Amino acid sequence: MDRGVTLQVSATSAAQFTVGRIFTFAMTGMTIVVAPIYQAEAAPRVLRGMFGSTIQCMIVFGQLVATLVTYGTQNMDNDNGWRIPVSIQFIMPGILLIFLPRIPESPRWLLMRRKRSEAFQSLQRFRRHSSDDEVNHELDILENAIRTENQGSWAEVFDKKKYGIRTLVAVLAMFGQQITGQAFPSQYGVVF
Repeated sequence: MDRGVTLQVSATSAAQFTVGRIFTFAMTGMTIVVAPIYQAEAAPRVLRGMFGSTIQCMIVFGQLVATLVTYGTQNMDNDNGWRIPVSIQFIMPGILLIFLPRIPESPRWLLMRRKRSEAFQSLQRFRRHSSDDEVNHELDILENAIRTENQGSWAEVFDKKKYGIRTLVAVLAMFGQQITGQAFPSQYGVVF
């Protein structure tokens, strides 16, 4: 992400800025997929739904901060008027980079690489108040999920009797969010 932001902030042409945006949005897309998965894996079962949904709150909070910074720099007559709002994209990756060495590895990822003892240690860091038996039980559940995750087909996702309603709800929620046009005012409201 930092490469994309660096390209944008140092841009001397529209092409360079556009390439920077492509890099930045690609990394943002990966973050939107990976972060909720990691949060759900790290969170205790009773809090998984809440942690998994925080990504949307963080996106909206980021848009609010960007809007306020853009509003604050709108009257600058030099390049700082656009470079400052673009450069604030460095803040969160910088914070993550500082704390990354302290973040436990994904227990699921470790199990997929047949590193059960390391997965146990990682999950134990997430479940500090759980007994060894409880951690081992959760690892057993994860191992079973890994073994069975490729057994279904894409056709089952759209099967009306099994998962059709769930799929329809997920698709309609995302479609409804985009069809309302909310992305335009939330991202370009200051300009207009």
